[in-house]
Amino acid sequence: MYDDVCQRYGLLPEAYLVDGGFAQKDDITHVERNGTKVYAPLYAEEKQLAKGKDPYAERPRESAEMTTHRQRMGTAEAKKKYKRRAAIAEFPNADCRNRGLRQFLVRGLAKTRAQTLWHVLAYNFTRMQNLECPLRKTSYLEVVMAN
Repeated sequence: MYDDVCQRYGLLPEAYLVDGGFAQKDDITHVERNGTKVYAPLYAEEKQLAKGKDPYAERPRESAEMTTHRQRMGTAEAKKKYKRRAAIAEFPNADCRNRGLRQFLVRGLAKTRAQTLWHVLAYNFTRMQNLECPLRKTSYLEVVMAN
């Protein structure tokens, strides 16, 4: 996904916030080597802290980039930045699930992509309804319906 974003937009993201399921050591190393800071939870961080171990310490046979990531995630600044991920990613996901996107009822990549895009369009439209026109103090939907 990272390589696709870089290729599609022709630039490197400054930061990359990812879910724990996408935080593999090889992937973190690859992204960090390209100059993007990764913000992802560390594996079993809470358990390690409870046992008195340091989850942010350097590990043997670990890449320098992974060590940098590990140490970064031990800072309050990184934890605050990662906390933003939930508000950015989880709300749209929950909204689509609440609208029925739990399991695809179609077969094939083209049909699943179309179904996903319909949900994305519906989500974006509902978000656009909440925008206000600062000149008229009316919602976007009221402006569209009036025309």
